[in-house]
Amino acid sequence: MRSIPHQAKGHGDDSVLSSTGGA
Repeated sequence: MRSIPHQAKGHGDDSVLSSTGGA
């Protein structure tokens, strides 16, 4: 649930993943 969100959503989670290192 961390390698996909930034690709599946990419509507705002992208910023969060960048901070958590998911992106």
